[in-house]
Amino acid sequence: RTNDRRFLFSKGRVKGEIASLLRRAACGASVGDAVLGERTGARKRLLARHFHSLSPENQLKASFLLDRGTSAADLARYGENAALDFSAPRPWFEFARANGMRVSAQALVWFMLAPEWWFHVDYDMEKPLAGRPLMLKRLEGYIRVVLGWCETNYPGLVRSWVVVNEAVDGDATPRLHDD
Repeated sequence: RTNDRRFLFSKGRVKGEIASLLRRAACGASVGDAVLGERTGARKRLLARHFHSLSPENQLKASFLLDRGTSAADLARYGENAALDFSAPRPWFEFARANGMRVSAQALVWFMLAPEWWFHVDYDMEKPLAGRPLMLKRLEGYIRVVLGWCETNYPGLVRSWVVVNEAVDGDATPRLHDD
């Protein structure tokens, strides 16, 4: 129906009132949006008005959370489980909670945004790659800390997780191996 949509475009910008997508999704579907680093007032107002959930696009991935400096500086404490810094996703979790939104979290494991130093002994790329037992401990510890941070600080806010992203290549070849 054209009378409930008032889209007025001018130079790529929306002017006037737009019916909320939330009201349009009254059938029970959840409407979400991926967010990067956008923190402008206009962007936040748009998210709060039109979406049920948000998905921090990269802020929960290893390269955004792993803290190399702290980990390498205190190997006795962080040798098996790297230090994590949650300053990147925290603003979006706060925004979601303040606006009654849920978070679709991604991705605990993704080959593209896992820093190379994490795979080396003592987090030092001049040293050899860490062995399988150490990497399994690091990975398990990383996942436990990330999930624990979310549930401790934002209980019930995360509605879903992408655990492993792109585990299979485009030609159906697995990216994950036993070795």
